[in-house]
Amino acid sequence: LFQGGRSGTGKSLLTEMDTTKTPMGGRLLRAWLGQPLYDLEELRHRQHAVQWFFGRALVREQVGKLLGRIVDIERLVTRVQTGIVLPRELVALRRSLEALPEVKGALVSEGFPDWLLSDVRPCDEVAALLAKAIVEEPATPLGDGGVIREGFSPDLDQLRAASRSATG
Repeated sequence: LFQGGRSGTGKSLLTEMDTTKTPMGGRLLRAWLGQPLYDLEELRHRQHAVQWFFGRALVREQVGKLLGRIVDIERLVTRVQTGIVLPRELVALRRSLEALPEVKGALVSEGFPDWLLSDVRPCDEVAALLAKAIVEEPATPLGDGGVIREGFSPDLDQLRAASRSATG
Protein backbone atom coordinates (compact mmCIF):
# COMPACT_ATOMS: atom_id res chain seq x y z
CA LEU A 1 0.00 0.00 0.00
CA PHE A 2 2.67 2.49 1.04
CA GLN A 3 5.92 1.09 -0.41
CA GLY A 4 6.54 -0.05 -3.94
CA GLY A 5 7.60 -3.67 -4.42
CA ARG A 6 9.86 -5.79 -2.29
CA SER A 7 12.91 -3.70 -3.08
CA GLY A 8 11.04 -0.47 -2.47
CA THR A 9 11.86 0.78 -5.97
CA GLY A 10 8.41 0.48 -7.56
CA LYS A 11 5.41 2.72 -7.02
CA SER A 12 3.03 2.13 -4.16
CA LEU A 13 -0.75 2.19 -4.36
CA LEU A 14 -0.69 5.44 -2.39
CA THR A 15 1.72 7.02 -4.89
CA GLU A 16 -0.44 5.97 -7.81
CA MET A 17 -3.67 7.21 -6.25
CA ASP A 18 -2.50 10.43 -4.61
CA THR A 19 -3.67 13.42 -6.63
CA THR A 20 -4.57 15.39 -3.53
CA LYS A 21 -3.95 19.13 -3.57
CA THR A 22 -3.24 19.75 0.11
CA PRO A 23 -1.12 18.07 2.77
CA MET A 24 -4.32 17.50 4.73
CA GLY A 25 -5.86 15.62 1.82
CA GLY A 26 -2.73 13.52 1.47
CA ARG A 27 -2.85 12.56 5.15
CA LEU A 28 -6.54 11.73 4.87
CA LEU A 29 -5.98 9.50 1.84
CA ARG A 30 -3.15 7.69 3.63
CA ALA A 31 -5.38 7.16 6.67
CA TRP A 32 -8.24 5.90 4.51
CA LEU A 33 -5.96 3.40 2.77
CA GLY A 34 -4.35 2.28 6.01
CA GLN A 35 -7.58 1.98 7.96
CA PRO A 36 -10.30 0.63 5.66
CA LEU A 37 -13.91 1.00 6.68
CA TYR A 38 -15.97 -1.84 8.07
CA ASP A 39 -19.17 0.19 8.29
CA LEU A 40 -21.02 -0.45 5.02
CA GLU A 41 -23.00 2.79 5.22
CA GLU A 42 -19.84 4.88 5.66
CA LEU A 43 -18.20 3.00 2.80
CA ARG A 44 -21.16 3.81 0.55
CA HIS A 45 -20.90 7.48 1.51
CA ARG A 46 -17.24 7.52 0.47
CA GLN A 47 -17.98 5.72 -2.78
CA HIS A 48 -20.75 8.19 -3.52
CA ALA A 49 -18.37 11.13 -3.01
CA VAL A 50 -15.71 9.57 -5.26
CA GLN A 51 -18.33 8.81 -7.92
CA TRP A 52 -19.66 12.36 -7.67
CA PHE A 53 -16.21 13.85 -8.37
CA PHE A 54 -15.37 11.26 -11.00
CA GLY A 55 -18.40 12.29 -13.03
CA ARG A 56 -17.68 16.02 -12.86
CA ALA A 57 -14.28 16.76 -14.38
CA LEU A 58 -14.80 20.55 -14.60
CA VAL A 59 -15.87 20.82 -10.97
CA ARG A 60 -13.00 18.55 -9.94
CA GLU A 61 -10.54 20.83 -11.76
CA GLN A 62 -12.07 24.00 -10.30
CA VAL A 63 -12.05 22.65 -6.74
CA GLY A 64 -8.51 21.34 -7.24
CA LYS A 65 -7.32 24.83 -8.19
CA LEU A 66 -9.05 26.35 -5.17
CA LEU A 67 -7.59 23.71 -2.86
CA GLY A 68 -4.14 24.47 -4.29
CA ARG A 69 -4.39 27.89 -2.60
CA ILE A 70 -4.84 26.34 0.83
CA VAL A 71 -1.82 25.70 3.05
CA ASP A 72 -1.55 23.00 5.71
CA ILE A 73 -4.18 24.40 8.09
CA GLU A 74 -3.83 21.47 10.51
CA ARG A 75 -0.08 22.08 10.89
CA LEU A 76 -0.53 25.84 11.31
CA VAL A 77 -3.23 25.40 13.95
CA THR A 78 -0.84 23.13 15.87
CA ARG A 79 1.86 25.82 15.59
CA VAL A 80 -0.61 28.41 16.91
CA GLN A 81 -1.58 26.15 19.83
CA THR A 82 2.05 25.58 20.78
CA GLY A 83 2.92 29.27 20.43
CA ILE A 84 5.57 28.84 17.74
CA VAL A 85 3.69 30.22 14.72
CA LEU A 86 5.39 32.91 12.64
CA PRO A 87 3.55 36.04 11.48
CA ARG A 88 3.85 35.07 7.79
CA GLU A 89 2.25 31.72 8.68
CA LEU A 90 -0.68 33.59 10.22
CA VAL A 91 -1.11 35.48 6.94
CA ALA A 92 -1.05 32.14 5.06
CA LEU A 93 -3.61 30.73 7.50
CA ARG A 94 -5.85 33.76 6.94
CA ARG A 95 -5.64 33.43 3.15
CA SER A 96 -6.47 29.73 3.39
CA LEU A 97 -9.46 30.39 5.62
CA GLU A 98 -10.63 33.06 3.17
CA ALA A 99 -10.43 30.51 0.31
CA LEU A 100 -12.63 27.93 2.09
CA PRO A 101 -15.96 29.67 1.33
CA GLU A 102 -15.06 29.58 -2.38
CA VAL A 103 -14.39 25.85 -2.16
CA LYS A 104 -17.63 25.24 -0.31
CA GLY A 105 -19.54 27.52 -2.70
CA ALA A 106 -18.25 25.66 -5.74
CA LEU A 107 -19.33 22.36 -4.22
CA VAL A 108 -22.73 23.59 -3.05
CA SER A 109 -23.54 25.09 -6.46
CA GLU A 110 -22.92 21.72 -8.09
CA GLY A 111 -24.99 19.70 -5.61
CA PHE A 112 -22.17 18.09 -3.62
CA PRO A 113 -23.43 15.68 -0.91
CA ASP A 114 -24.49 17.64 2.20
CA TRP A 115 -23.02 15.11 4.62
CA LEU A 116 -19.52 15.92 3.35
CA LEU A 117 -20.00 19.67 3.50
CA SER A 118 -21.07 19.67 7.14
CA ASP A 119 -17.42 19.53 8.26
CA VAL A 120 -16.32 22.45 6.06
CA ARG A 121 -16.39 25.41 8.43
CA PRO A 122 -14.66 28.49 7.01
CA CYS A 123 -13.99 30.19 10.40
CA ASP A 124 -14.87 33.65 9.10
CA GLU A 125 -14.32 35.23 12.53
CA VAL A 126 -10.76 33.92 12.74
CA ALA A 127 -9.97 35.08 9.20
CA ALA A 128 -11.41 38.52 9.96
CA LEU A 129 -9.43 38.82 13.20
CA LEU A 130 -6.20 37.85 11.44
CA ALA A 131 -6.91 40.36 8.64
CA LYS A 132 -7.55 43.07 11.21
CA ALA A 133 -4.53 42.26 13.38
CA ILE A 134 -1.67 41.19 11.11
CA VAL A 135 -0.16 43.30 8.31
CA GLU A 136 -0.17 41.79 4.83
CA GLU A 137 3.63 41.51 4.66
CA PRO A 138 4.91 41.09 8.24
CA ALA A 139 8.55 41.81 9.04
CA THR A 140 10.72 38.72 8.92
CA PRO A 141 12.83 39.34 12.03
CA LEU A 142 10.24 39.24 14.81
CA GLY A 143 12.08 41.74 17.00
CA ASP A 144 11.83 44.43 14.34
CA GLY A 145 8.10 44.96 14.83
CA GLY A 146 6.01 45.52 11.72
CA VAL A 147 3.59 42.68 12.43
CA ILE A 148 0.53 44.17 14.15
CA ARG A 149 -1.57 46.58 12.09
CA GLU A 150 -1.86 50.20 13.17
CA GLY A 151 -5.21 50.71 14.88
CA PHE A 152 -5.56 47.13 16.10
CA SER A 153 -4.28 47.83 19.60
CA PRO A 154 -4.57 51.34 21.05
CA ASP A 155 -1.93 50.50 23.66
CA LEU A 156 0.52 49.33 21.01
CA ASP A 157 -0.22 52.40 18.88
CA GLN A 158 0.54 54.59 21.88
CA LEU A 159 3.85 52.81 22.46
CA ARG A 160 4.75 53.20 18.77
CA ALA A 161 3.99 56.92 18.90
CA ALA A 162 6.07 57.34 22.05
CA SER A 163 8.94 55.42 20.45
CA ARG A 164 8.83 57.54 17.28
CA SER A 165 8.78 60.80 19.22
CA ALA A 166 11.68 59.62 21.42
CA THR A 167 13.85 58.72 18.43
CA GLY A 168 12.69 61.55 16.17
